[in-house]
Amino acid sequence: ENYLNRINETNSVKTEVPDISLAGILEMAFRKYADKQAIIHKEKIYTYADIGKMSYCLAGQISGRSSVTAVLLFKSELQFISIYAVLLSGGCYMPLDTGISRDELEYCLNNTEASLLITSEEFRSIIPENFMDKTLFVSDIDLSRETDFEPVRTVNTDCHVIINTSGTTGKPKSVLLRDNGIVSCMLSVRERFGFMEGERHFAITNICHDMAIFDTIGFMFYGGCAVIPDPRRLNDPAHWTEQIKKYQVSIWESAPSFMEMLSIYRG
Repeated sequence: ENYLNRINETNSVKTEVPDISLAGILEMAFRKYADKQAIIHKEKIYTYADIGKMSYCLAGQISGRSSVTAVLLFKSELQFISIYAVLLSGGCYMPLDTGISRDELEYCLNNTEASLLITSEEFRSIIPENFMDKTLFVSDIDLSRETDFEPVRTVNTDCHVIINTSGTTGKPKSVLLRDNGIVSCMLSVRERFGFMEGERHFAITNICHDMAIFDTIGFMFYGGCAVIPDPRRLNDPAHWTEQIKKYQVSIWESAPSFMEMLSIYRG
């Protein structure tokens, strides 16, 4: 009984969970923190206004094209913007591991009935031929165009995220996540650790993992800033240390193995 009480106490959220969807959180953040730093990648700093403008632009280009959109991109501001655009257009995004095979990609696309894939030229060789006409390469996207796109209104009881687990059958198992559960989790994390506006976190978690939701969306709940590592040096603790020091990162959220690598490197 004491054990169950501790679990319930740990999982409790003292802050009232607002009736807002993930898209609503994005809209709020883009307005409230417009002039604050949102993303840092490869020495370039993007404000919330910058990211919001590009996200609305892409959302206007993909709106109505798909209820489920797969995102297969290396870590970058474009990866984040693609996710935001899907949410703002009322869709459900499915983040994919960049190490995915052709067979796994085809299975995930068919299993979730995805009808749009946002990706880059590096992955052209593994895209199923019958999905090429449903593929949007980021090199073909113009994020500088003006747009009057109005976000699609969504509710927080709907599912707008699909995470693929390893499954027990040898094939990926697609899991739908409701907005209200994610919002509750993100608010609990913010409350528990006392994250403050302007704090920077190191966005190292693989996009296909559920923990990466904090990397891409969670920091927007409090006006934080994501420092995105160079995708070519994702497993290099020397690069991590360099970025952490340079940008004064104060939040680290990852699988234990990455923290172990960092600890060993720093002695």
